[in-house]
Amino acid sequence: MPMTIRFRGRDGIEVKAQTTNLWEFRDGAVERIVLYQELDEALRAAGL
Repeated sequence: MPMTIRFRGRDGIEVKAQTTNLWEFRDGAVERIVLYQELDEALRAAGL
C-alpha cells in the first residue's frame, strides 16, 4: 500500500515522506506489516 505521510513540527516545518507498507495476512488476520521506502522493494518482497 503506497502512502504519503506529512508531518508539521511545532515551528511550522513540514516534512513529507513516501513509503510503501506490505501487509501479510494469515487466516484472515494481519500477521505482519513491513514498511519499505521504495515501492520496488515492497513488490519484490511480495514476490511480484
